[in-house]
Amino acid sequence: MRFIALTPLLALVGCSEGGEPTNNEPKAPAANQLTAGQWEMATEVVKVTQRDNAPPAIAAPEGSRTSTSTCVAEADVKKPQPALFAPEGSTCTYRDMYMRGGRLNATLACERPGLSGSIAAVVDGSYTADTVEATAVTETSLTGEGDVSIEAKLTGKRVGPCQAAG
Repeated sequence: MRFIALTPLLALVGCSEGGEPTNNEPKAPAANQLTAGQWEMATEVVKVTQRDNAPPAIAAPEGSRTSTSTCVAEADVKKPQPALFAPEGSTCTYRDMYMRGGRLNATLACERPGLSGSIAAVVDGSYTADTVEATAVTETSLTGEGDVSIEAKLTGKRVGPCQAAG
């Protein structure tokens, strides 16, 4: 009878041997800041939703891609200037910014030449000392027609020291 009672336990022990090897090395702590230097940010528009019947005031067709280069100064590694995450052609300020332990969430209030009204962007994603991956959703509430919601994928990486302004 004892053998029958131990059979499930032996089967369990037998199944746990020979499985995937475990990695007992401690995980590196998540970054709490970016590394200062020149950053390349690539943006790919994933989805565009018109919010009224007029053509979008911001032209950003689905599938379009842009790339920007921004210097992150040593003083800004814990809270980069909004330009790092700003939609192309926009000047932004932070409403809220959270960047800790590899997690990033920012809400930006933006302006764009020739457009009046509000442009808000929410950036949500992750980062390491040398990379950023996030989703950005930009919503317009303009005084005229052409409101749009734009969802984009952001991918950034540090490419070296800051380039001299030229």
